[in-house]
Amino acid sequence: METLHKIDSLLAKLTNSIPEVKPRFHLHPSRPLECSYRQLDTLITIITDEKPYCTLRCYNSALEHNITSSCLCRVTGDYYNMPFEYRRKQLNSESITQLCKSLILENTAFPDDGIETPTFSRFYLLIVQYVAQMQSHKLFKYLRTINPTVPKKYFHFRVADESEAITISGFEHNAITPFGMNKELPIVLADDITKLPGDYCWIGGGEIDVKLGFNVSEFIEKMKPMVTDIYKRDGEKEEETPINDN
Repeated sequence: METLHKIDSLLAKLTNSIPEVKPRFHLHPSRPLECSYRQLDTLITIITDEKPYCTLRCYNSALEHNITSSCLCRVTGDYYNMPFEYRRKQLNSESITQLCKSLILENTAFPDDGIETPTFSRFYLLIVQYVAQMQSHKLFKYLRTINPTVPKKYFHFRVADESEAITISGFEHNAITPFGMNKELPIVLADDITKLPGDYCWIGGGEIDVKLGFNVSEFIEKMKPMVTDIYKRDGEKEEETPINDN
């Protein structure tokens, strides 16, 4: 009886919350009915999970930033062991190019007495596509251009240690998201993401098996990331070892 009472209580919470949640979770543009079901399923899972804190933190932060196009989708446990096409189908996205990830990069040359600014920092959050390969030299050139007074010697990048990335973000590997991080970081968005089908992409959603989708133009408008070309292109000279993180 206690279990049934608990279920009734949870369902009552869900029912009472639907009128408020619906305007905040817009439907995925390609197959709205299916996405609507997945949103409802995700909300039920969030309410009944024992420890949903990370996804709730991500969700609440997206709402606070007024990302009205956001959509949550819970994926299967084998998601990261499967090809990109399988992942695309799980998210009901139009193209594998819409599958993106958030990486925390460390500027190991940042001076000990350095003052962090919105464009010059020890750590940066990069949003890139899985299908692309990042070229650290392009990021270096871009940040040097927008920070002309900072000497060249104060830039050198590597992917942050996993333990450090977890501490900074508050999220596990493959769950990192720009929303609800322990520490806000300057965001760099690969410019190819601005050209995606439907102007829509998917990134981590606070938990390993939750993905967050959003409209890219709205993200740029609300979150103000730096947008630039940071990919290695076919035929380009490799000026520095590309940063890879699968």
